[in-house]
Amino acid sequence: MRRKNPAPLFANPEPKSVPGLEAAFGRPQSRWIQLAWLVGGALFFVVVAAQLALSSWYAGKIYPGVKVAGLEVGGLTRSQARQALANKVDGYRVNLVIAGQPYKLPPADVGVQYDLNTTLDDAFLQGRDQPLTALGLAQTFNGRDLKLAFGTDAVVQKAFIDKVVVGTGQPAIDAAITIENGVPKVQPDKPGQSLSADQVEAAIQHQAQNLDAKTEVLTAQTQQARIRSNHLQPAIEQTKQLLAVPVVVTYQGRQFRPTPAQMSSWVTYDKSAADQPPGLLAKPNRDGIISYLQSLSKQINVDPVNRKVRVENGQSSEERAGQEGTQLDQDSLANQIAATLGARQPLTVEAPTKKVAFQTEYNRVVTLDYGRYIEINLSRQHLWVYQDKQVVYESPVTSGAAGAGYPTVTGLFSIQAKQTNRNLNGYAIGYNYNVFVQYWMPFSGNYGLHDASWRSNFGGSDYYYGGSHGCVNLPLATAAFLYGWADVGTPVWVHK
Repeated sequence: MRRKNPAPLFANPEPKSVPGLEAAFGRPQSRWIQLAWLVGGALFFVVVAAQLALSSWYAGKIYPGVKVAGLEVGGLTRSQARQALANKVDGYRVNLVIAGQPYKLPPADVGVQYDLNTTLDDAFLQGRDQPLTALGLAQTFNGRDLKLAFGTDAVVQKAFIDKVVVGTGQPAIDAAITIENGVPKVQPDKPGQSLSADQVEAAIQHQAQNLDAKTEVLTAQTQQARIRSNHLQPAIEQTKQLLAVPVVVTYQGRQFRPTPAQMSSWVTYDKSAADQPPGLLAKPNRDGIISYLQSLSKQINVDPVNRKVRVENGQSSEERAGQEGTQLDQDSLANQIAATLGARQPLTVEAPTKKVAFQTEYNRVVTLDYGRYIEINLSRQHLWVYQDKQVVYESPVTSGAAGAGYPTVTGLFSIQAKQTNRNLNGYAIGYNYNVFVQYWMPFSGNYGLHDASWRSNFGGSDYYYGGSHGCVNLPLATAAFLYGWADVGTPVWVHK
């Protein structure tokens, strides 16, 4: 018979306890747990202690291994690192050789403005994104070389770049078309040598960021023309078509046919757009057509005859009648010719013209044999009124203050107008005065005869410094007499 619940052949025996050991260390399983806690606690203590020590040591310092433009700043405080960077920046020179010309300049002279604060902020943050200082130190230990942060004074930098780029090398010359006696010919393209502004700017930035004392050599590069000779055959054919269009201008029974040489300037060219195949597009040249019409107008235009009028002592008489002229309407005809060429259609057109108005020429004459006139002697500061060669009135006057720079004009004039009760001011001619007069009779622009109630004396030599701004001042009674006696056109003779 089988036994019930037989014992396993390899059953583990129950562990036997040792009374002395259990008393000292407890049971074996709990002993290992306690040991693990002891080791873990010790490690935690070491890590915390190390973190505190490293954090304390590198507080306010840049982690080791950090460089800026090759300068070791690890282990330095911000102020120490700033001083070290400032010393290096102050002594640094940008070294360039551009098209054979050496340049060794302070960074500021090429528009570089260093930003040490931003640079130091970046250096100080290296490794500090790690949760433990030790991890951050491990991250920077192998070295991190940062670039200097800087800004750009765009005006200064552009001025330097423009200075060194302009005149460097030769630009490429595109192929072109010239027309001689109506025959189009290709002018071959020529390669060029050029230095781009981008090249110079990149070299400046490289040296500014790295404080690289090594000289950077920039040379002009060969540049091929965009439009080459073999691109122009379509434009040659277009040119021939334009020049083959017959154009005839007629005027009063005459015919004018432009010669091939004259039509050579009637074609111009546009370059193809950058996104199109390189080449030229022939089109009518309005300026060239206008140039031809200017020479044609010499055979069509008729100058106007100006009207001549003699004005003697204010009285007008026509000496010659005016006659309108005729002028070729160049703008209108140029538009017609250009449109016809563009459409490749022949044109026969009567020359459009327009009338040219004549001008009126005035011959103004003042004669003293006129029955009535006024004479003013500036040296004597006196006025005489003549009628039928007899003096009918005379009076002292005060003329312009010649010594102060306000002389009265001299010559033969005539009364231009007559007005009463008005204000005279010199603002329009730069003089600061504004006075009321009862009688005003201008005889030459702003020069005139008028009363001067503010004066108590007339005549004598006081006028030289104490006279008017150029007008002839009159006693009120004299002004009233002249206003009633003189007509517009009455001669006025002023002399010294």
